[in-house]
Amino acid sequence: MGSYVVTIEDIVPMDSIALSSNTGIADGSLTFGTSANNNLPLGDYTLTVSNFDSVTNKADIEIKDSTGILVGKVSQQNVTSEITVGTGDRIVKLAANSINSNGTDKITMSSDVSLKIEKLESDGTIGAVVAGLNFADMNEKGQATHGGFTFDLAANTKVGASKFDLTSDLGLGEYTIVVSDYQVNTAGNKSATIEVFDPNGFSIGQKAAEIGENGAIEAIGDDSGKLVNIDTRLITQAGTAKVQIENKLMISVSKVDTDENGIQKGEPTPITFEKEITTVNGKIQHGGLELTFGANARKGASQFDLTNKALSFQIGANKDQSVFIDVPELSTVKLGIDGINVMSQEGANDAIFRIDQAITQISATRSKLGATQNRLEHTINNLQTTSENLTSAESRIRDSDMALEMTEFTKNNILNQSAQAMLSQANQLPQGILQLLQR
Repeated sequence: MGSYVVTIEDIVPMDSIALSSNTGIADGSLTFGTSANNNLPLGDYTLTVSNFDSVTNKADIEIKDSTGILVGKVSQQNVTSEITVGTGDRIVKLAANSINSNGTDKITMSSDVSLKIEKLESDGTIGAVVAGLNFADMNEKGQATHGGFTFDLAANTKVGASKFDLTSDLGLGEYTIVVSDYQVNTAGNKSATIEVFDPNGFSIGQKAAEIGENGAIEAIGDDSGKLVNIDTRLITQAGTAKVQIENKLMISVSKVDTDENGIQKGEPTPITFEKEITTVNGKIQHGGLELTFGANARKGASQFDLTNKALSFQIGANKDQSVFIDVPELSTVKLGIDGINVMSQEGANDAIFRIDQAITQISATRSKLGATQNRLEHTINNLQTTSENLTSAESRIRDSDMALEMTEFTKNNILNQSAQAMLSQANQLPQGILQLLQR
């Protein structure tokens, strides 16, 4: 929608506010803030007069705001002349002869405000006025609504300009089509000037169009990209009409795989939804994924994570060897058979159609569950066979280990016996030598 400038053109204090009191203060007037930067904020104030001397016409005067904070105070001032209470930007001026007795009264500060909104062009210059507001459009709190925008003037609002941006695609809602300069020439051809206003009251474009029996759809928009298509054959005379802009979206979702560090692996796998959303709160489904779009859906990309909440079975020893089972809700409401009526032929035909659809959906779910059951049974059989093979292999390994150990044991026995025989022979050698010497 572009950039705009809102300008507070003037904040004009009321020249006087009449004081009417039942507490002894005579009717009088009160003025405040003679310049834009020297205004007492709007609101309710309490004015208290004390120690009034009817001979000297002097009194003590205090003014407090609605929170009880002292705005200004003067002591023994002559009430027959103008009195200034406070300093700086918190000044209250009391008119002459407005105070002549002790007492307390509540007064309300108000002002007259006018502002305008102008389009800020791309080169920085200010273009045409878009909307204007004045005090008559505002309530007692300084609030007004114009063109779908709410303006709230704070108590310290100053004269000057402020820039703001309106960024939006063409939103949903009711648009106003204004047809003017409607003409029919001698040849019977029709023409008109068509202008479209969005729900906020801002014009999004104007176009002169030829209207014929086979009139093409006229695209009307502005430089911000907002566009409305109008079938000129529907325009028959000058006037104002309403058109409902509905949400029609082309959705593309891509699956992105990432590693443990969050870095993308490979190219995204696209999942395309080729379905128009014709309701404000549209829903589309694909492969168990349901996307819901509200009225504020806008063109652009968004990133989101999908968490699988289906029932998971680990069917293997390795990672990702698992089976997921998700069963959709199959209540009569979800199946669309909760409100069938067979009291008429049309109702009976509709009931048959709905029941057929429900049977198809239930059959598909049963087929899915049956396939999952078969897969689980097949996995169980494979696991049992694998378990038997592992047991047999373990037995063979144990037998092989036992034979090896027995062979090692026998070898060690033989070596041990051989060593003992050699040691015995070695022990007998000295005895043989002694026997030879004795002879």
